[in-house]
Amino acid sequence: METPMTIAGALTPAQQVEELLKKLPELNPQYADMARRLVRKEPDRAVHILKQFEVMLSPFNKWVAGEKCCHTPSPEDAARHFTSSPGAADFRQQYPGP
Repeated sequence: METPMTIAGALTPAQQVEELLKKLPELNPQYADMARRLVRKEPDRAVHILKQFEVMLSPFNKWVAGEKCCHTPSPEDAARHFTSSPGAADFRQQYPGP
């Protein structure tokens, strides 16, 4: 089973960004554009940020956020929940940034 962090190692950072963006259709287009610009300057950081978005917008996090806010969460609700819960700290511990 593919985990959020198992993207083929043979891909360039720009290709990884595009693959992650395909998995994140609900991501705000401004964030997608930012990632495409950032990958040119700081490729590892761009990939790391999008991987964090992938975890943040995962079905599990959306479910937990929905339970907490008592309605189907928007991407912003899921992000808010993720950053205020142990999820963000767990992500930082498991996947330290560049």
